[in-house]
Amino acid sequence: MPKSLPYILSIALVIMLFASPIVLADEQSHTLGGKTVPSLDEAELTSWITGEIAIWSEQAVPGLQASAPNLQVAPEDFQFDVNQSVEQFLEKADVPWYAFWKRNQEVHQPLVVTLSDRLVAAIDADPAYDMNQSIEELKLKASVLSTEPILLVGSSVTTEDMERVGFVNVQTGLPAAELNTVVELLNQKSLPSQEIFSLNEALEQGATPISDQTANFVASMLYITVLQTEFDLVERHSQGVVPSYTTLGLEAMVSAKLNRDLKFKNTFDTPVIIQASNSAGTFLIEFLTLNPDSTTSYEVGSREEIEPKRIERLVADLAYGRERQVETGRSGWRVVTYRTITSDSGSFETQEIVARDYYPPVNEVFEVSAKEPPTPPATGGTTDGTTGGTSGGTTGGTGTDSGTGTGNGTETGSGTGTGSGTDSGSGTGTGTGSGNGSGDGSGNGNGDDTDSDDQDDYDKGGNKIN
Repeated sequence: MPKSLPYILSIALVIMLFASPIVLADEQSHTLGGKTVPSLDEAELTSWITGEIAIWSEQAVPGLQASAPNLQVAPEDFQFDVNQSVEQFLEKADVPWYAFWKRNQEVHQPLVVTLSDRLVAAIDADPAYDMNQSIEELKLKASVLSTEPILLVGSSVTTEDMERVGFVNVQTGLPAAELNTVVELLNQKSLPSQEIFSLNEALEQGATPISDQTANFVASMLYITVLQTEFDLVERHSQGVVPSYTTLGLEAMVSAKLNRDLKFKNTFDTPVIIQASNSAGTFLIEFLTLNPDSTTSYEVGSREEIEPKRIERLVADLAYGRERQVETGRSGWRVVTYRTITSDSGSFETQEIVARDYYPPVNEVFEVSAKEPPTPPATGGTTDGTTGGTSGGTTGGTGTDSGTGTGNGTETGSGTGTGSGTDSGSGTGTGTGSGNGSGDGSGNGNGDDTDSDDQDDYDKGGNKIN
């Protein structure tokens, strides 16, 4: 046998083994996206992995949404590059004939996946999560279509690392059970940047209903806290009266039935954490955030007092000229609430009008007697008769100067007059009549006492005068 024959046989064997330019490894051992591949054909592989991604999204995304409801996760937030994933897999699974030592190596190729900008921003805005670690965790689970629950990585930042940008602390006698329910709904609630908070929506999540009085109290406390921040006030309604727990311009009203809400928008670049507590009748609300770059103050000014009016009601049970007050009046007010925002660097300061409020006055109400004044007694005849007789006799009998007097009456009158003058003499006169009497006297001592009594009358000298 020729010495070269073994060499020839060896070369032939190699040629037989690697006659094909490409040697494929055992395709059943390869995985793409964590799933065993059914084929190495590119078209079949692309169609198959697309279906697997859809199945995974239907199962995994709802679980993630349930664990992080604030994020509002959707299947579109996971963006898979199927073509690039298949290409990368085939590059590793196809073994050239000369690399025969790689023939039995398995290929486990993860999928190429990115997260939507919206989801990344939502994770970044929530201080409860570590953004970088959470994003890596989501991408890792999605790249291998993991059947394990997807959980975000908690943040190492605590509320102790945050700064308080607004708070209110007030004593209240409202039902503790209702306030404790409110605390459960609000405490540790995260408000991402640019998100709008609705108090009505928050209260609807409670297991027990909240009374209007308690809801208005909470709305007022949140409103006062918002005034200490740069938040946009989206919606706020006044109660129209000033409750005992606050002052003019610093109250708010909510009512789901009347479609009145308290809404505000977080305008900070960072999330805000709402903290609430109720202890021994003291209710506390505060807003916390990371690295605020401004400070805010507020003032209720431009106060205009409106005087109450007096309202009278006629009643029959009061004596003439009497009255009683049944409702005390109260002044009304018009006020304007201002807010000043100042940057910590001092680069800007802005003042704005946040609200204009009107508190109507309460009018005074009096009940006044409706009775007419009493009628005086009928004394006109007696007075006129007496005056007529007396004046007739008295005036006629006395006088240094001349004078006359008359009197009329419906009743019979009488009069007596005595006259004296500068000369000696006397004169008397008596008479009765129908109430008419007259008399005149002169300075010379003469008197006249005519009373229509059909009797002769004489002057002081004894001379007959009629």
